Amino acid sequence: MVSYGLYKYSEQLEVYGFLKPSQKALVNMFHIKSLSHEYSIYELVLKDGITRVPVSRRQLESVRNRLNGGVQ
Repeated sequence: MVSYGLYKYSEQLEVYGFLKPSQKALVNMFHIKSLSHEYSIYELVLKDGITRVPVSRRQLESVRNRLNGGVQ
C-alpha cells in the first residue's frame, strides 16, 4: 500500500483550479466565495456560506495572489 501526501495531489490539481490554503486542505477555487479575516485568523468562505477553510500564515500570500488572478 502506498499513500501520497496532500502536496503531491495539490501539484497535480493546481492546473484545474485547486489551491492548498493549509497543510490539511485542498480547495477548488470555483467554490470560494471570499477570504475572511477575523481576529488575525484568515479563512476561505465557500459558496455554501457555511463551510470555512483555514488559511495558514505561510500560504496566505499565495492564496491572495491566486484569488486576485495572479499565479504563484
